[in-house]
Amino acid sequence: MKEKISEYHNAGTAKGHNYKIAWCASFVSWCFDQTKSYKKINSGANSYAFDWGPHGNLKAAAKSKAADGWKEGEETEAFVGAVIVLSYSHCAFIVGKNSMTNRYVYIGGNQGSRVAGEQQIKYGTVKIGQEFAIMKPKKYKVQSFTLPEMNKNADGSYKSSR
Repeated sequence: MKEKISEYHNAGTAKGHNYKIAWCASFVSWCFDQTKSYKKINSGANSYAFDWGPHGNLKAAAKSKAADGWKEGEETEAFVGAVIVLSYSHCAFIVGKNSMTNRYVYIGGNQGSRVAGEQQIKYGTVKIGQEFAIMKPKKYKVQSFTLPEMNKNADGSYKSSR
C-alpha cells in the first residue's frame, strides 16, 4: 500500500511525498485521473482536502498559497460519486446513506488509523449536514440524486483519518 500511496500523491500536487503525508485528497485526484473525461480536473492544490471544496473557500487558502478551492467544481446535492469534503480536512466519495443513523456513507483513502502507514481505503460515515461541502465537476450531469441505503456506521472522525 505504501507504494500505491506514492502513486496517488504523484497524480496530484503532492509529487514525491510518501505514506506519512495525509493522502485522502491525492486519492480523489488519482481516481479522477483514471477516467477519460476528468483527468486533471482540479487545477489547484489538489493534494489538500479543502481544495476539493468550493472555489475561493478560506479553509483551502489557510492550507497553502496555491490552494483556493476547486475552480472546475461546483457544489451539489449528494449523489453516488460526489466528492464530500469534511470540516476537519478530509475528502472522499459518497456511495450511499444510512437513514437509520442519518449519515452519508463514503469511501476514501487515508482512513481507519491515526498511525501513518496503517490507513486504508475504506468506508466512513458522517452525519448529514455536518459536511463542509459536497462537490462535482461543473460539466458532470447527475443522473440521479437517489442514494442507496447502506447498513454502515463506520468511524469517519478526524482521529481515523490522520
